[in-house]
Amino acid sequence: MGSASTAAPLPVQESALAAFSTTWLETSTAAVSVHGELDAANAGEFIRCVSALLPSTERLILDLSAVRFFGTSAFSALHTLSVRAAGHDVNWALIPSREVTRLLRICDPDAALPTHDTLRGALASVRRGGSGFPRLVSS
Repeated sequence: MGSASTAAPLPVQESALAAFSTTWLETSTAAVSVHGELDAANAGEFIRCVSALLPSTERLILDLSAVRFFGTSAFSALHTLSVRAAGHDVNWALIPSREVTRLLRICDPDAALPTHDTLRGALASVRRGGSGFPRLVSS
């Protein structure tokens, strides 16, 4: 694993239910950590926070390991982010909490989203170029 950037992390964005923080693990690898609850009340904010990074990164890790509640709107947000990441040619991976995994078993039964148990696994996946959503191809 390369050394982490010495740049300061981006400010923590807090909603009533969750806090979002971004850390640059490598020059073009951002990790967004979410602490708290993701549901209809803050799914839009989650999408905006992550989408703002897509034009400036090649690799993205969504660390949801500290999410205590994960609603269906949050799953829809993950799908939206997956499509947007593909549009920006960003490789991404997800580290789910137990609560996130529980909903993914229902909403993503074919395991199309790129989930990993550890940061090490997620980082290795995005470095290889492995994302769960198909790449957009241009002619």
